[in-house]
Amino acid sequence: MSNPAASQMKISWRKNAKATGYEVQYATNSKFTKPSKLSLSSKYSKKTVKKLKKGKKYYVRIRSKNSGGHSEWSKTKAVTIKK
Repeated sequence: MSNPAASQMKISWRKNAKATGYEVQYATNSKFTKPSKLSLSSKYSKKTVKKLKKGKKYYVRIRSKNSGGHSEWSKTKAVTIKK
């Protein structure tokens, strides 16, 4: 995770060869109450999230979707929006 530009965070992950897509969640608390969700196709391995609040810490987790359902959530990462 990184904060490349004002009010943005860049998320990247390693592709899963068996994935049909990915689900990304981000929230302002580590328990993910009221998270924002993104569903992405399998061609993506990075995403830039815009319109975030400066000075806030965001928690992010990712999981892959496949024909059998979903994988486990990744470890939670945190990024503070500094710009």
